[in-house]
Amino acid sequence: MNNEQQDTREQAKQAIYAAIAEQAAGLKTSKGQVGAAEALKHLAEAYAWVTYPNQTHG
Repeated sequence: MNNEQQDTREQAKQAIYAAIAEQAAGLKTSKGQVGAAEALKHLAEAYAWVTYPNQTHG
């Protein structure tokens, strides 16, 4: 993997992590709405995929 790909992957990880933090903070105000928890789950899966692309996720 070249440096440009590593930089892009790191940027994606940082963006997803920020979205996870924002979504998690919003869970209190969503009062346990299924949609909010589902969105957090999808973000966590995306982070896992970007962090460990060679492993199966799901």
